[in-house]
Amino acid sequence: MNDIYYKISDKTIRDSEIIHDIEDVKKLLGFNINWIHKNEDRSLLMGAVLWNRKELVRYLLTFPGINVNQKNSSGKTALIFTCSNYNVSILRLLLSHRYLNVNIQDDSGYTILHQACTWGCEEFVAELLSDVRVNMFIRDKQRKTVRDIIQSINKLNLGTMKYLKIMKIMDDIVYKLLRIFNGMLCMDIIQKIVKFL
Repeated sequence: MNDIYYKISDKTIRDSEIIHDIEDVKKLLGFNINWIHKNEDRSLLMGAVLWNRKELVRYLLTFPGINVNQKNSSGKTALIFTCSNYNVSILRLLLSHRYLNVNIQDDSGYTILHQACTWGCEEFVAELLSDVRVNMFIRDKQRKTVRDIIQSINKLNLGTMKYLKIMKIMDDIVYKLLRIFNGMLCMDIIQKIVKFL
C-alpha cells in the first residue's frame, strides 16, 4: 500500500496515469478507501487535495463509502487541507459532495471558514459563504468566531486590505440574511393578521 501511496504523491505522474492506477489502489485497499497512511497522517483523499490532484479528487469522490469528513490525528480533513494549496476548484469539488460537513472542526476548533479567514483566502471565503450550509458563527476552542479572528488579525495590520475585503464579504452576507429574515418575519405577521381577520 505504501508504494501506491507514494506513487500517487509523486508530482511527476500525470492525473490520467493516477486514475489508471487507482484501480490498483482500490484492489490493494479492499473496501477501505479511507485508509490513513501512518507516516503521512493522511488518507488518499487528503493527499490528493494536498498535492493539488483535481482529477484524482474527482475520482475518489465517486467511490461509495468514501468518508469526505474523515479526520487525521490533528482533526484535519480533506476540506481543511484545501487551504494549504489555495485551489478553489478542488474546494468546489468537495463542496459538491452531498455528505460533506462544511462546519466540521479540527482539534483547535477551526472550520474551513476559520482557516480561510486566518490565511486571508478571499476567494475561499466568498465561495464558502455562498454555500448555505456554512455557519460563520461557530466558535473555535478559544471561543472566537470567524469575525473575531478577522478583527484580531486586522488589529495587527497584517494585510489590512485583504482582511477588510473578507469582513465586507461577511457583512454583506449577514445583511442579506437579516433582510431575508425580516422579510419572512413581516410575512409571518401579515399571515397571522389575515388569519385573525
